Amino acid sequence: MNSFEDIQKNWLSQPVNDVVQPTEIQFVQNKWQKQQRKVLLANLAMSFGFLIALITIGWVFFAFRHQYRWPFEVSIAVIYCLLIIFLIVSWRSYGFKKESLEVSSVDFIHYQISKLHWQRKVLTTYVWIYCVLLWLALSLYTVEITRRASILFTLTALGITTAYLTGIALWSWFRKTKKQLRQIDEIIYDLKQLHDSLNKT
Repeated sequence: MNSFEDIQKNWLSQPVNDVVQPTEIQFVQNKWQKQQRKVLLANLAMSFGFLIALITIGWVFFAFRHQYRWPFEVSIAVIYCLLIIFLIVSWRSYGFKKESLEVSSVDFIHYQISKLHWQRKVLTTYVWIYCVLLWLALSLYTVEITRRASILFTLTALGITTAYLTGIALWSWFRKTKKQLRQIDEIIYDLKQLHDSLNKT
């Protein structure tokens, strides 16, 4: 049986004065499914992009590792690990468990809320940790590959790298992330309302 159908039956079993219309339950379900589609598409796109990046970085490493010292190898290794770890963290936020699974309504709501909290944590914490560590790795890489150039050239390269990463992070936060957080918070609130009402039955 569909988990939201379980929720709907539990709602309908309440006294008449406490009944919430099935359309309201369906509304929450639709918001959850829409959010999951967004996460799925974003993760698929990121996975494809990271795969291309890993292949390219691997080629750079094997093609030029004999020309540079240990900072080159360390920076490449750190970037590789960051991409893989962040990919795992991002996929963990996706709700693989579907509504058709035979789970209780309350348990499924707990599952949904936990996934939404994880999505929120990715956006508010892990993205920033990832950006800082990526900046450090890229800075190490930049310093190593420009060590034969002038200090001014190295500082300019570091400045461009820093400005680029900072610009992307801030643009993403103000144009996308804040809106995503509002949507996540709304769904969490709606699910908690359902949860509290089910506990009254």
